[in-house]
Amino acid sequence: MKIKTLIALSTLALLAACGDKTTTTPAETSSAPQVMSSSEPDASAVSEPAVQGASEPVSKPVNEDGRGPNSQARKDAFNAMLEEFGLMGKMVKGETPYDAEAFKTAAATFAQKGLVPFEHFAQDGAGLNGEAKDNVWTDAAAFEAEVTKYKTAVQNLSEVAANNTDINKIKPAFGAAAATCKSCHDTFRQEK
Repeated sequence: MKIKTLIALSTLALLAACGDKTTTTPAETSSAPQVMSSSEPDASAVSEPAVQGASEPVSKPVNEDGRGPNSQARKDAFNAMLEEFGLMGKMVKGETPYDAEAFKTAAATFAQKGLVPFEHFAQDGAGLNGEAKDNVWTDAAAFEAEVTKYKTAVQNLSEVAANNTDINKIKPAFGAAAATCKSCHDTFRQEK
């Protein structure tokens, strides 16, 4: 019995050292170890704040779309920006009467909300990354360059809108911000 206990304890130590989130204990009445789930949170389901390398952590889907937690957080953050982007777009196209104050507020809000999705670009694992292509992580430098262009254009749009009431002076800044969205989507997002 001492050898079986020693083997079980050695297995437990090895699994703990390798990061396994299960624990094994020798059964008092059985020769086989029993597996009990740990109460520790699953570290792979925790978002990391930046683009990670090509290694893929393993996560479980968090919704019916089969998305992992980072992918779902990205989708939610991008969707949260659409109201402001849509409002500004309608004003720029003349579909909605231009209201300088409303545009200024929308641009400022869009600039703030527009930073949030990029806090959730850690990988969820194969098949769980939503619409993000693998090159987000395999060509991280190019992705980061696109993100930088986007952030610069969105901040510029907010500043131009804050300092101008003429929609014709704001249209180029809106167009530049929209172009950075399209450029990134064309390269780093799978078609729906």
